[in-house]
Amino acid sequence: MAPSLPVESFHAYAARTGLSRSSTVYTGTTYEYLAQSTLRPYGFELHRVGGRGDRGVDLVGVWEIPILSHTGEWKETRHNTKSRAYNHAGSEEFEGVETLQLKVLVQCKRLSGRHARIGPNLVRELDGAVRASRSAAFVDMIFPQNTAAGTATDEGSSNLGEEPQQSNLGMGQAIGVLVGTRPATKGVVDGMSRSTRGLVWIMMEEATDQETGPRVEPQLTDQSESLSPDTTDPTTALKGRVKQILWNHAARGAGLEGVDVVKRYASDGAEEVVLMRGGRVWGGSPRQK
Repeated sequence: MAPSLPVESFHAYAARTGLSRSSTVYTGTTYEYLAQSTLRPYGFELHRVGGRGDRGVDLVGVWEIPILSHTGEWKETRHNTKSRAYNHAGSEEFEGVETLQLKVLVQCKRLSGRHARIGPNLVRELDGAVRASRSAAFVDMIFPQNTAAGTATDEGSSNLGEEPQQSNLGMGQAIGVLVGTRPATKGVVDGMSRSTRGLVWIMMEEATDQETGPRVEPQLTDQSESLSPDTTDPTTALKGRVKQILWNHAARGAGLEGVDVVKRYASDGAEEVVLMRGGRVWGGSPRQK
């Protein structure tokens, strides 16, 4: 029996505690877990955080970018090399490859409804979180020094057994990443362009995984709780699909120079975007063999 995914553990926890599936806590937390798992093949190793004074940061961690050799190909790892460029996230694409690690702060915005405001206000909020990352107190809060010892931040999730991260994550300014369900507007793009801090916009939509879980009719509770249009039946397998990735000049200078965003079709025929550097791509949905 395969171990349950964090999102599945959260759904089980929500069912035990009676958390409404139409609540913003349920849908928002589900979206955060989807972002965490969906972005992993793109080189992200993220951990959920949250609390007072977190400036809206939902996920923190590193974003690995493959380093190129003098021949323009991905640089292979030297086992005796003691540098901070090493494979941390565990992406299969990066096995045996030297990578640059970018510290990232991620805000997740599951924007739904006709009145969801998408504009420069989101960029300002993200910019403020990145600006605050220069504060030692803020860094200590979102990148706890006891990561290596293992901390449980969510029902069914734990950092137990993970490698220490504070040596890399506690230093330097972070890149701000906003993951949302809508594409960037002109106002968002303009706001990102004006910022002197590294900012990234990722559009990740929620999709039904027809391959791993058949869709069934929703079962109502005894209280006849109905599913809203923005709520997916928990028995239907969900996955995230990245449709857009944008970054500003500051983010490019921080380590994204030479990285391209390209479109491709997933195994189910849906369009998605992946990353490419040195003629090799990474990210996206698993490909059928």
